[in-house]
Amino acid sequence: MGPPAKPLWQASLIIRLNSDFGLEARNGRGQEELSLGALFVEIAVQACRTVVLVEDEPLLLEATASLLVDDGCVVHPATNHDEALEILARNPHVTVVITDIALSGAQTGLDLADKVAGLWPRVRIIILSGRVRPDAAVLPGNALFCTKPCAPGALTTLVRQCVDW
Repeated sequence: MGPPAKPLWQASLIIRLNSDFGLEARNGRGQEELSLGALFVEIAVQACRTVVLVEDEPLLLEATASLLVDDGCVVHPATNHDEALEILARNPHVTVVITDIALSGAQTGLDLADKVAGLWPRVRIIILSGRVRPDAAVLPGNALFCTKPCAPGALTTLVRQCVDW
């Protein structure tokens, strides 16, 4: 007599835009709840971390993009306000915009944040600057400010927790 037959599991991870997720599993004997712990939570969180990163300094753009990619994000780099808006218009799954305040061109990161908040209210915005500290009253409701330079772990944590604020 051989080893007992293993049940064949079919699992589906369901992710909704409001960040809720569920796991449905079937083992051939009917539907059962399957608890797989933090693994699926992490998959769900990573699946929803699509970032537009706006920085006009090429080395900072590359280093920050690399940091975010290493943390499991999909990153769309942009160097200015208009490029970021074009990327957002083409990518409906963006969940976070990270922008420096000082950008090349006439528009600032604050201008971008206002536009993003108006057109894509579900997108979270992280505004960075080493020169300017904007008053909280000028930030859109879906935006946070962080001073530059910020610790790499602080930025990745903000992005990971974007659904909570």
